[in-house]
Amino acid sequence: MRILLLVVACVVLLLVGALLAVDRHAPELVREGLVRLGFDDLVAFDEVHADPLDDRVVVRGGRLIDPSGGQIVAQVDTLTVDLPPGWREGELPMPVALHGRGGRAVLRWDAAGEQLTVVDVLVDLVERILAMLPPGDEHHPLLPMTFDDLDLVVHAPNHPLERLSGVSVSIRERNAVVIVLIQPGPGQGEVELAFDHDGFRRFEAHGMRATPTLLGIVPEVGWFLADGLAPHGVVDVEVTHTDELLVRGRVHDASFASPYVPFPLGPADASFEVVGDRLRVDEAAVGFEGGSVRVSMLGPIDDLDVRLDVAHAAFREELLGLVPAYARIERIRCHDGGTFELGLSLHADLTDPEAPLSIDGQGGFHIEAVDVTAMSEQPLHLTDVVGRFRVDDEGLVLPDVSARLARGSVRGSGDVSVVT
Repeated sequence: MRILLLVVACVVLLLVGALLAVDRHAPELVREGLVRLGFDDLVAFDEVHADPLDDRVVVRGGRLIDPSGGQIVAQVDTLTVDLPPGWREGELPMPVALHGRGGRAVLRWDAAGEQLTVVDVLVDLVERILAMLPPGDEHHPLLPMTFDDLDLVVHAPNHPLERLSGVSVSIRERNAVVIVLIQPGPGQGEVELAFDHDGFRRFEAHGMRATPTLLGIVPEVGWFLADGLAPHGVVDVEVTHTDELLVRGRVHDASFASPYVPFPLGPADASFEVVGDRLRVDEAAVGFEGGSVRVSMLGPIDDLDVRLDVAHAAFREELLGLVPAYARIERIRCHDGGTFELGLSLHADLTDPEAPLSIDGQGGFHIEAVDVTAMSEQPLHLTDVVGRFRVDDEGLVLPDVSARLARGSVRGSGDVSVVT
């Protein structure tokens, strides 16, 4: 009996010794595997634990690194690597599945709009994975990779920091096409990216937050859509790239806080399309307090045509902020009340804040009350002020304005030059 116990004890000690040896050599095996696969400049880790009896390796502190600058763009707290049954100490076999839990990824842009982000490194990683797959071979599918409970941090100049918690990411292969599916959380939409042996193939976003999604899709046009329109809502977008970039999308139930408009707009739905460097925003009715404006855009953003039409809106003084040169008019205060209409065409280079704006438009107004401070400190109180106006690159022209003053009436005309 003692001999049997000694034999069992020796076997157990040998097994424990073998397991400890495997566990001790696991970091070296993983590093050798990364070098063999060509991922050693993209992936790093803090520690590795291996258990051959469980056919898995556990990696802690995994990091995805930008090889061009060495920045950490994503990290995973715990990565479980499932291995083929029956492996033993020696060369680490090809995994059969990867599952990560916990960690964070960063989407970041610099002041020039250049993307310094996990997306570029992820694309690099996927392209290297694709290079390992035989073209058209459907019998050796890519091992499934899933990551859960991630934090996604979106950081762009002039935008508040956004954090999405509970994000999940899965990477799978289907018919030699690698599919990356990103799901921010229940009810927060999803993003799907597809890659084949020629590289990027398709990007689709459904029900995603508008601003971070638009920032991420097209460098210059995306920045204009995000900054110039400043939408708050959800967006559906599809991006494909063959001979040239093609983007189609629609924002839903969005409000807009555009720096080009002196008051908030929305809610509204609007469709847009980008072909190459050309933007098209289909005519959309965007509401505001007391009325709506019909907006359309067409052209490259450095040579863009914009059309605004306001019809029969309830007059508020802030509406006059849509009329260039109005800010140069002094000694006039318009009270809210009445009606207002405007048709305005703009031609602009939105990539250059110093570029001149070409303007052509006209409109009309009926303002219930206006106070005019002339030579005296006592303002003249005008009522039922009715008139038309024209606006162009030279300034604002008021060809005919009439109003009631006390028990009589007055008529006038004038212009406001944007030059002098």
